[in-house]
Amino acid sequence: MGKAIAGAAKHSPFKLRYQLLAVGLVLLSLPYLGYRFIDATSSLLQQSQAQAQKQVAQSLANLFVQRQELLLALPELSKQQPLLFVQAINQTKTIDGSADDWRDEMVQASEFRDPTGQVHYTVTLGKFDRQLIGKVQVYDQNYISAKSASNSWLTSDHLRLSYIDSMAKEHHLLLLARQPGEMQIYRTDSTGSFVSQQQLNRFDIRASLQTNNEGYMVEWRMPLALLGERQLLRLAIVDADKLEQAPNILTTQGPEPNGFTALNTLSNQAMALLAGQQEAPMSVTLYDQQLNRLAHTGHVPSVRKNPWEWQLTELWQQTYSSLL
Repeated sequence: MGKAIAGAAKHSPFKLRYQLLAVGLVLLSLPYLGYRFIDATSSLLQQSQAQAQKQVAQSLANLFVQRQELLLALPELSKQQPLLFVQAINQTKTIDGSADDWRDEMVQASEFRDPTGQVHYTVTLGKFDRQLIGKVQVYDQNYISAKSASNSWLTSDHLRLSYIDSMAKEHHLLLLARQPGEMQIYRTDSTGSFVSQQQLNRFDIRASLQTNNEGYMVEWRMPLALLGERQLLRLAIVDADKLEQAPNILTTQGPEPNGFTALNTLSNQAMALLAGQQEAPMSVTLYDQQLNRLAHTGHVPSVRKNPWEWQLTELWQQTYSSLL
């Protein structure tokens, strides 16, 4: 018995050393095992989220298929033109160039970017009491105001607004600010090269501009009755950074020359179904190939240097979508 005990005592330091080595290896492997566990869990969560998002998109698509009147209420797609969503708001906005009363609506802003990526802007539209109210936030720290010269709009930052009336006639307006505050509104041609000397009646359309920490913001209000049945509008931000250079024009017109953007105001219910997903961590695009109609939950996807050179296959890569 004594020999056995002595033998055990003799070899115990080696066993302890092996045990410590095993414990050390386990401790060293814990970070790797933890990383693998987190990676596997994250991958599983992403797959689950993607599957849930696809199910939501498919449910929306099925709903629109079953309700043809909703599908027909979506704007008709014209060469994949962009859409601007107009949300119903419960009170009017003070046209003062401030975003304080737009906090609830900002989640549905549509974003447009300069192909160079240097300047971008967001557009938020609402309707209240037969009025179309718009907010444009331009992210450009180098704001150049218009001077007193008659042709100063050519070398200043300003907003151009065009629309088509009920008689299918185009109207082109130039919104100009010589200083922060109420903007001057003039009629112009489709290229903005000619400007009428007479200002537009402020009771028809009113606009205001204010600079802020992010650049500058323009607000305007106009009667919806000025727009025709198709509710077509075009906005253009003219960015004039240097006097010796031609101004850079950022427009919502899409790929068509002098094309217009469709306002999704034809069906409040159809828009509400899409807008209901706006705060979720996903986006949904619905496209009907036979009717040639497209709707998106909000932000306009951009996948190329020229944001309007869309390919539908590429568009699907950017959004969780459903083909009806």
